[in-house]
Amino acid sequence: MKKQQGAVLLMAMIFLIVITIIGVSAVNSSSIKTQVAGNNMSSMLVYNGAESALAKSANHVDQQNLISALPPFAPNRFTVPVGYLPDENAGNGTLKSKAGVKFVGTGLPCPIGGSGMAISSAMKCKVWVLDAESRLEATNAKDRHLLGIAIIE
Repeated sequence: MKKQQGAVLLMAMIFLIVITIIGVSAVNSSSIKTQVAGNNMSSMLVYNGAESALAKSANHVDQQNLISALPPFAPNRFTVPVGYLPDENAGNGTLKSKAGVKFVGTGLPCPIGGSGMAISSAMKCKVWVLDAESRLEATNAKDRHLLGIAIIE
């Protein structure tokens, strides 16, 4: 009988170790899943922030602003900052966004389509790119979106 009492203690210790290992691995797994969910949320925040910055900036950029931004010597590339947009509190950091307009060139082929207009292949356009960037402070999450703007010459 004395031999059986020691076997029970040994079996109880083995079960306790197995249950501890299962518990530790469950906590580790949930921690990794929480980090993945947080990274996914940050990624979605900066994506939507960049889209929002692009839309807000596009509303403020009109044809007259673009034409007046052209310097007399019309270099190949220059950038006019549209500016920083108001910061937004995103829970786990501040979402910072900025946008700028980059002149691409004149005499470029016009893109096809847009506002139901038929465009001839012989038509030439002045082309700009609206560049919006958003980043989430305290993380490495950032995103950048571009929008092309073409005006028929």
